[in-house]
Amino acid sequence: MMAFRKIKSKLHATFVLIIFCKILILSGCGDNLEILEDGQVINMDTDEVIEIDEINDVAELMKNDIMIMLQKFFDGFDNRDYEVLKEVFHPNAYIYSTYFKDGITFELWCTKYILGDNNPEGFDREVLLLDITGDTAIAKVEWRRASRTYTDYYTLFLRNGSWRITQKIFNLKFDR
Repeated sequence: MMAFRKIKSKLHATFVLIIFCKILILSGCGDNLEILEDGQVINMDTDEVIEIDEINDVAELMKNDIMIMLQKFFDGFDNRDYEVLKEVFHPNAYIYSTYFKDGITFELWCTKYILGDNNPEGFDREVLLLDITGDTAIAKVEWRRASRTYTDYYTLFLRNGSWRITQKIFNLKFDR
């Protein structure tokens, strides 16, 4: 289930488009955008006006970018590729669970639990939720292997055009 709403009113869509463009500009991704007094948004590279109907396309693009980042995480995890994992996690990311109640750093989690896991058995994964608000998002992913089910929650942050995992919280359930 993906959490996206279609924008119905033109006034609401204009407001959302302006806010979204401001977020892009502040995050360094929208340097070529300019918001005019009448609320129009202009792409300064092409001199094109961004249409209000395009806001739903932008939400889909953001969702696709997050799904690509999550797949990159899954591939890095499966291949025990530390360099790929560093690309998707924020450098100050923390991991929490019932095992790590005070949290552990991404570095420690990766070194001790990912790179040190020689279990060749893979995981079945399913993205259950993706909720985006501006330059932040939450993803819920279920990982299944043998008799274990992990439910992960990721907080994500868009910075400099890339989504990064800033925090991972997970629960482990043993299936019987």
